Amino acid sequence: MENIIIRSATAADYDKVIEIAVSQWAKIYEVYRQILGDEIYEMHFPNHLEAKAKAIRADLDSGKVLVAECEGQVAAFIHYNYCEQTKIGEISDNAVSGEFRGRGIAPQLYNHIIDMFRKLGAQGVTVHTGLDDGHAPARRAYEKVGFKVGLPSINYYMNL
Repeated sequence: MENIIIRSATAADYDKVIEIAVSQWAKIYEVYRQILGDEIYEMHFPNHLEAKAKAIRADLDSGKVLVAECEGQVAAFIHYNYCEQTKIGEISDNAVSGEFRGRGIAPQLYNHIIDMFRKLGAQGVTVHTGLDDGHAPARRAYEKVGFKVGLPSINYYMNL
């Protein structure tokens, strides 16, 4: 496993985190386009990369984003939430930069968050991911750290 430093994201990290998110989600959105076809895709995902950048900026503004530094660079990020009432932690938007993929960084981030949730008194952790090929690397990383039980889901689309 790669030697990384995990820390809270700062304002200086925003551009790099957004860059990582947009580049990695571009691959996912291309899978969506292949599955849905151009017409349905364009209807449901207009300006998809700009929307993803805006969502990631909101994640960063929440103060609930950690980054992983590797070789002195921000290599990955993870957004999380914790509900004190339900004692459930949630892993949300997260990605590893393409140049750092395959080095075990994602499982280190997930284990860090899971340990943080344990210290907060969490009784469970949840993560939502897609079942499409674009999300296959994420599913493998989640399974590596112990996620085993999931509810399959599907979104249906149609033109009117």
